[in-house]
Amino acid sequence: MSLTLTSLLTIYIKSMLPQTLFEWEVPFGVQICGIMGLGLLYAGSGDRYISDILLAEIGKLPVRY
Repeated sequence: MSLTLTSLLTIYIKSMLPQTLFEWEVPFGVQICGIMGLGLLYAGSGDRYISDILLAEIGKLPVRY
């Protein structure tokens, strides 16, 4: 997997970012694109960590800002 692409896509997934004092509002549509892109990047890889995160994201309700 491409580490550069993974880093770029995880910026838009809040559960993959470290907890900081700085709160960054990511639009809902952008979050969806990041999750879908990460899913496509890791499709068929069998990466347990990424699959657990993506499955947890599927079950979350959307948060509107």
